Amino acid sequence: MILVTGATGHVGSELVRRLAAAGEPVRAMTRRPGRARLPAGVEAVYGDAADPVSLDAAFAGAHGAFLMSAQAIGTAPEPTHDLALAAGAARAGVHRVVKRSTLDGGTGDDPIARRQRTAEAAVTDPARGFAWTLLRPGRFMSNALQWADRLRTGDEVATPFADRAAASVDPADLAQIAALSLTTGEHAGAVHELSGPQSLTPAADGGEAAWVPGPDVHRVGGGAPGGVSGRWGPDSGRVRQSTAGLSPGCCTPR
Repeated sequence: MILVTGATGHVGSELVRRLAAAGEPVRAMTRRPGRARLPAGVEAVYGDAADPVSLDAAFAGAHGAFLMSAQAIGTAPEPTHDLALAAGAARAGVHRVVKRSTLDGGTGDDPIARRQRTAEAAVTDPARGFAWTLLRPGRFMSNALQWADRLRTGDEVATPFADRAAASVDPADLAQIAALSLTTGEHAGAVHELSGPQSLTPAADGGEAAWVPGPDVHRVGGGAPGGVSGRWGPDSGRVRQSTAGLSPGCCTPR
């Protein structure tokens, strides 16, 4: 049995789909199992990292687990959700663990970096005995889709760091590597920094959110620092998201 936490999110839902399609027994952990739309044969289970008691039932019998947390920065002095998930996996005797971390994995000395180091250490601690893999993605391609409806109607959106380019990664790429790690063990002990095939600014990402000839996406004043504006006509086409397989050069192993 493979437990997928964050099973209804961008990465988790794709991982559940891939594992189920490969015939692997999958358990999808979510805080609202009754609302989860899952492939046939996937077991939905309640689990909340803020409720450690619920994790024992969620992890029971699992030999592999995908761990991720959406705990907001500043809600606790430590990454309590990450720590609770790692402890739950250890109590259940889980062997293979894939941890979704963040780009650079806490290599700096700021509070966010220290938080990430603590979260990763909870998985890589030799005392836990996990065959672990760390995935460190940057920005997700799917983030731009939140702008699509507003941009199609000519509205404006604001985002910080509009001039900071990043090679956004498709969540499907993370799911593919996670699935390989959980089913083959080929990536045990590996740390993968993941990126997409092209480095773009958020403004350029907005232009990729719809198929439009010559989209007008540009910086505007006001709103958040580095806001971006996009103006689309009413017939601007349909939203798209990359669903290709593993992107060339997506992984930088360490």
